[in-house]
Amino acid sequence: MLSKLRIKNFKSWKDTGEINMAPITMFFGGNSSGKTSLLHFLLMLKQTAESRSYSGQVLNFDGIVNLGNFKDVVRDHENKNSIYFLISASQRAFSRYSCEEISASIVEERKSLVIKEFHAKLPKKDKKREDLINGEMQKMIKSVDEKDKVLRSIRWSGLISDLTMFIDYIGPLRNFPERHYQWKNNFPSEVGKGGEFTIQTIIASNLKNGDLEKKIAAALKKMGLIESFRVKPISKNRDDYYEVKVKKTKFSAEVLLPDVGFGVSQILPIITALFQSSEGATLILEQPEIHLHPKAQIELADVIIDAVKERKIQVIIESHSEHFLTRIQTRIADETISKEFAKLYFCKNEKGFSELEELVVEESGRITN
Repeated sequence: MLSKLRIKNFKSWKDTGEINMAPITMFFGGNSSGKTSLLHFLLMLKQTAESRSYSGQVLNFDGIVNLGNFKDVVRDHENKNSIYFLISASQRAFSRYSCEEISASIVEERKSLVIKEFHAKLPKKDKKREDLINGEMQKMIKSVDEKDKVLRSIRWSGLISDLTMFIDYIGPLRNFPERHYQWKNNFPSEVGKGGEFTIQTIIASNLKNGDLEKKIAAALKKMGLIESFRVKPISKNRDDYYEVKVKKTKFSAEVLLPDVGFGVSQILPIITALFQSSEGATLILEQPEIHLHPKAQIELADVIIDAVKERKIQVIIESHSEHFLTRIQTRIADETISKEFAKLYFCKNEKGFSELEELVVEESGRITN
């Protein structure tokens, strides 16, 4: 799980200040206030780590999100500005360098991105290795040798990967539902930013005798969207083609997914991701409440709380929903979750740059600022 983030000179952000993160971290605010940019910065780091570039590429601006180039993302589009960031996470299994925190400053020089400052933090028990990694990186940063550039790129992507490899993302616009889905013999590790692998994920779970479908059905019912949900082969003779069947109410006829309200298909990838993410994963959600009735938005907040607790995952949300916010306040007040379980932030851009304010929540759930 991510525990801390700070960004300077990225898009509309002059300096976010230190953002302390929790199992549920939510960003609210008006349009163009900088909320999405915070998420896109994390995704930029993730796609940088996944690009596996050995050409000395410091940041990858294209992949999960397309951000253009350095001039497009640096504040005021001034190349002389350097992008600074600090990111830290709790320790996870399978990390390459056991890196807990990275801070770095990046600038463009002669059309190339250059790391000006760098520091990696490893567990205290591994201080000797931490000093070695930092010493090697400092040497490679200053070097113009092509071999050092390649080694720097490998080390850089590996260190960034330690902090971002367990981040999954679902964007604000999800794929339209289809009447039939072909089983493609794949077992997806994530549902995709548009939810394109959602049904494949459910089919894979069913083939493994998993309970993912039951959890999805229970969540959709809790939200008041449908009575029942199932993914089934079209027929015994066509067991490589599947359909999604739902019932709106107990007394309704069972119909295909495209024949019910659009909100069901839009929330399906969100719920699937919540209950299929591996322990310790960070799930980034942009406007998960889109196309949902206010009551369903309220119930979705409870579904997210349940999933975070059960799966021991982290959810980072960018939202415009007041209903989300009030349900979180309510759950703090009735002690379903603690104040530390959810961090709530408000973004604004009134002075030509974005500013971030943490919402101070009392035990009663009341926001004091």
